Amino acid sequence: MRPLFSSLPLRWKILALILMVSALPLAITSLVEFRESRRQILASSSALLSARAESVAVQLDDLHASLQRAVGRLSLLPEVRRFFNVAPAARSAELEGIGALLHAYQASDPRLRGVALIDVTGTVLAATEQPLVGTNRGFRSYFKEALRGSAVTSEVYLSAAETGAVPSVAYLAPVNVGGRVIGLAVLYLKATVLWDKVRAGNGKPGAEGLALLLDQTGVRIAHSSSPGLLFHPVRPLPRAEVERAISEHRFGDQTHNLLEQVVAFEGAGERASGAALPEIFTAQSDNGTGDLVVSRRLERAPWTLFCMMPESTLRVPVARLVERTALATSVVIVLAIGLGLWLSERVLRRLRALNGAAGRLRRGDLSVHVDDSGRDELSMLAQDFNAMAISLAASQEQLEEMVRRRTEALAAAKDDLERQNAALAQR
Repeated sequence: MRPLFSSLPLRWKILALILMVSALPLAITSLVEFRESRRQILASSSALLSARAESVAVQLDDLHASLQRAVGRLSLLPEVRRFFNVAPAARSAELEGIGALLHAYQASDPRLRGVALIDVTGTVLAATEQPLVGTNRGFRSYFKEALRGSAVTSEVYLSAAETGAVPSVAYLAPVNVGGRVIGLAVLYLKATVLWDKVRAGNGKPGAEGLALLLDQTGVRIAHSSSPGLLFHPVRPLPRAEVERAISEHRFGDQTHNLLEQVVAFEGAGERASGAALPEIFTAQSDNGTGDLVVSRRLERAPWTLFCMMPESTLRVPVARLVERTALATSVVIVLAIGLGLWLSERVLRRLRALNGAAGRLRRGDLSVHVDDSGRDELSMLAQDFNAMAISLAASQEQLEEMVRRRTEALAAAKDDLERQNAALAQR
């Protein structure tokens, strides 16, 4: 059985050769270009996401730094020190003045929900929010930490119901006299300020990008596009952490439900807790798609920012490149086929002429002649064919001449023999 290729007409063999030398290099080049373009797009998108995450993280750190400085200044005011130093029975006389000071402090910064002064037992002595005065905040862990003598930034939490259950962040600074903590100055930030800054990162990396902020336990404390996911952890929390949050009424009556309803975000919880992992990774995030993710740890708070871009967004320019490359490749292949058909027709036309002439020669037509103009191999073949036809014609003429001469000689011999026979008969 003959191989398939050897059984194909010459036209198809020529076309196959043209396709091989044109389409195969194009396909290899397109594959290399596709992979390189995808790598470059991924690198540029990662750099863009990193720049966006860095920008938002710097803004959040600046916000923390400004409020930490502000509460530090408040704790150093002479009026605040005097207020804590006076005897409890004499503080009522100081309330009007200290209240005016606290209201002025709040009015100077619209980001603040309120300002308060708390004694070492956790009792609110003065506040811009009157319902807080006289209540005890000592059950919150950030209060206990501040009493050790260092400035503290709290978790995001919901304020007491009597103040409207407002999402807040508390900034605390100890009031020290003679190396002893005699009270705490507190600034309450509206958490919506954080959310606005995180929301500013939404869509900047790409049309469908998003950003979110996690605290050190992996709880969402800011989200650029899905408020319904706020206060849900990205992975199950330790039982002790959940019980602590419940005891502190971190999210009011909904604390248990919110912290038990995990909305998974692969790889985020580990990074939020400080694990040494790459800042750039891919995961299925809150938008339900596979995302390219960049994480940034804040310097002024134990929080981690995540900026994301759907991988489908990255595939769009690659898909466009593939479409354009496929179109260009198709055009080149069509042109190659057209050129191949034209060239094969020219070659086959001369081969058909040679084939027809060979047939005529086989049938005895020694006058056959084909066009042998040109310098290519087919022209040389045509020249050799014409020379062969001429040689065969000459050989036939020589043979015919030899036959004619032999016939004439035989006829002369016959005539001579007949004359001799006639002479003998007369004798």
